Amino acid sequence: MVIRPNSPEYPSGRAAIAAAKAKAGAKRAAAGKMAAKKAEASKDGRDAPKGRGNPAKATSAHYEAFVSDLVFRHDGIEAGSLFGMPCLKVRGKAFAGSYDGGVAFKLPPARYQAERQLPGVTGFDPSGKGRPMGTWAVLPPQYRGRWRALAEESMAFVSAGG
Repeated sequence: MVIRPNSPEYPSGRAAIAAAKAKAGAKRAAAGKMAAKKAEASKDGRDAPKGRGNPAKATSAHYEAFVSDLVFRHDGIEAGSLFGMPCLKVRGKAFAGSYDGGVAFKLPPARYQAERQLPGVTGFDPSGKGRPMGTWAVLPPQYRGRWRALAEESMAFVSAGG
C-alpha cells in the first residue's frame, strides 16, 4: 500500500520525525548484532564466515586443497560467489562451491540421484528452508576422494548449458 503525502495516514511533523528516529535506531541495533557475531567468531579463532554470517558457507582446508588442485589442472576456472558461498565458475557459471564443510556440485539429473543415495549427501539448500536447489548435491568431507571426478563431470555439464 502506498501512502500519499496528502492522505490522512501520512505521518507529518513530530510523528514523522519520531518514526524516522525509530527506524534509524532499529538499523543501528541490527548492525550492532552483526558486529557482535563477527567479534564472537574472531574470538573463537575462526574467521568471520562469508555469506550473511552463515558458518555453513565458510571454506575449509579440504575445500582449499580441492580448489588448488582444480585450478592447477584446468584453465578457465574462476573463483566467485553464489548466494554468499565461495564457489568455482566455468564460463561465468557456477559448478561447485564450499558448503557446510563439504562441496556442493551442480550435477546432471541421473548423477544427482545416484549421489543422493550415499549416506550424508544432501541437496544444496542455501535458504535453509528445506527447499534444495535443482540438481545441486552437497558431498561432505568423508567423500572428498570423489570430489575431483564430480568436479570434472559438473564442469562438463555446466559448460554444455546444464
